[in-house]
Amino acid sequence: MAEPEAEAKKDAAEVAEGEEAPKKKGPLKLILGVVGTLALGATAAVVALPGDPPRHRFQGPYHHSLFEEKFSTNLKDNQQRRYLQTLLDCMYFAYDPMYLPGRLEDPLYDPMLRDRVGRMISGKSLQEAYEGPAREAFLAELRDVLNPHLFPLHIGATTQPMQLDEESGLRPGISFDRATFRGRYWEHLLKVDAVARTLQIDEGPVVTYTGTEEDLPLNASTGEVLYIDVTEINPEFQGEVQVGVHGRIRQLFARELIAQ
Repeated sequence: MAEPEAEAKKDAAEVAEGEEAPKKKGPLKLILGVVGTLALGATAAVVALPGDPPRHRFQGPYHHSLFEEKFSTNLKDNQQRRYLQTLLDCMYFAYDPMYLPGRLEDPLYDPMLRDRVGRMISGKSLQEAYEGPAREAFLAELRDVLNPHLFPLHIGATTQPMQLDEESGLRPGISFDRATFRGRYWEHLLKVDAVARTLQIDEGPVVTYTGTEEDLPLNASTGEVLYIDVTEINPEFQGEVQVGVHGRIRQLFARELIAQ
């Protein structure tokens, strides 16, 4: 998984790559029809090479509001008698700009979001969350807490993260929210040999299983861990499935932050 600085450079490159170069005006030139036809054919041959895989990259930045109404929860001050109200927005990069709005279709999305935000804020004092540099540090910490929830890991071609991958029969394990593996979905492969009962992420260590594990830890070569439920695995499947996240939050904003 790339470090934050490397990820930021990758985002900047992706934004720059998506920008079109300005078009310069100049005198029209007549080109012989035969030459133009040949040039067009050559261009088409280069652009549409058969078997050339599509390129997948994060695009953005995009905007998303986390709550429609103010979210309120207690602070730890005065025996948790003070509280904080906030409206949160985020800037994010993703393969598909509609991925994050689509998370609302998951019935677990909103209650888990509120639980994560509430637990994090309730452990803070007003001084740690509201004023000056502490506010920026608070929002950066909250961003890191929410990233695994807003952009969870997917195993295989699933629309929601906890769905079973129909091809392999795998899904994230019980400890899915403790996974540290945050690789980009189209850049990582889960290698599955159900006949030999082995799993491997990219070039990480090969792990064996019995088929009863609901929370099998699997490490990448860089040390990050992913938890997998193998209880429904296709016993004849031998192949590779994509694994990773479909986007990530770049920055979190408090549109409103009110303490009482």
